[in-house]
Amino acid sequence: MKPRQQVLIVDDYPGARYQRARILLDAGYDVADVETGEAALEWLADRRPSLVVLDIHLPGISGYNVCRTLKQDPKHREIPVLLITAGTTQDVQAEAAACGADQVLSGDVTPERLVDACRSAIAG
Repeated sequence: MKPRQQVLIVDDYPGARYQRARILLDAGYDVADVETGEAALEWLADRRPSLVVLDIHLPGISGYNVCRTLKQDPKHREIPVLLITAGTTQDVQAEAAACGADQVLSGDVTPERLVDACRSAIAG
């Protein structure tokens, strides 16, 4: 039996974290979650998930900076990062590209969109 792929969810809003975790668990992923960028970097210090689902707006270290840190680290740069934001602008897209994000989900993120984006990001 193939091991389940692990997804790390980083979001400071407990409701969003819970909802995304349930969706991804139901889709067959193992899920871990943390609420800050600092906690994400600590968690990632000795782990390598299949994907990081990262809210852009976090207290302390922003999602952009967490992504940038991961993509600059040879140990983690191949981990796909999916940034999530409630709104979208050209600035968001430009900053996401600049920090090395693999995908950006914006607006109303339905369960189907989240699962599809995760599958696509992991598949490369």
